Amino acid sequence: PLGVFTLTRCAADLLEAHGSEALKKQYLPKLRSAEWMGTMALSEPQAGSSLSSIHTLATPCGEDSLGEYRIRGNKMWTSGAFHDLSGNIIHMLLARTPGAPPGAAGISLFLVPNILADGSDNDCEVISLNRKMGHKALSNCAWNLGERTGGAVGYLVGNHNKGLQCMFGMMNAMRIEVGLAAACLGKRGYQESLLYAQDRHQGGRPIIEYPDVKRMLLLQKAFSEGAYALCIHAAVLHDRAK
Repeated sequence: PLGVFTLTRCAADLLEAHGSEALKKQYLPKLRSAEWMGTMALSEPQAGSSLSSIHTLATPCGEDSLGEYRIRGNKMWTSGAFHDLSGNIIHMLLARTPGAPPGAAGISLFLVPNILADGSDNDCEVISLNRKMGHKALSNCAWNLGERTGGAVGYLVGNHNKGLQCMFGMMNAMRIEVGLAAACLGKRGYQESLLYAQDRHQGGRPIIEYPDVKRMLLLQKAFSEGAYALCIHAAVLHDRAK
């Protein structure tokens, strides 16, 4: 499904913009080639759009070159988090560190792989698939970190307590991509309606010749092409802001 590749590209952009050289060397090439897939893990069961309320905790572990942490908590509404389309899935995840300020000012960004560098499974476990609107081929789930061991392995991306500012780049890009997908579905709906109106006969002539059918088709065309134009405009603004 298109959604996993869109998420992967946006996750790679986020890592390239804010990750350490060591992290980029290890993870970026396979994200760029889509050998590995990426996600964004923000919401939690008690914190949907209110990210200042997240509880997931990341505790520093050693002084390795990647900036390793042990992460415990729960994530919700994560698209593309667990599937068999790739050999590994890389989560760009928001969490707090011990002693971080309350609210949005205390959120940091971490890279959490499903499969670790030595080939072993990270302590990430899917709880359930969510039923929600959206692309049916794109899985969406609730999942836990650190339920089996002392915590899932994760790596700091960017500076402490600046995670939300970093994540806004991926969030804004994904908003454009989701809007573009909706605009494309609308355009496909218009095209199917147009073909049907050309082939369907009523009263001895194609129904596209009736004024009210023409009006409805033109309304569909205006909405779908207007939505597409809005997405392109938003993408231009996003690129200029980089």
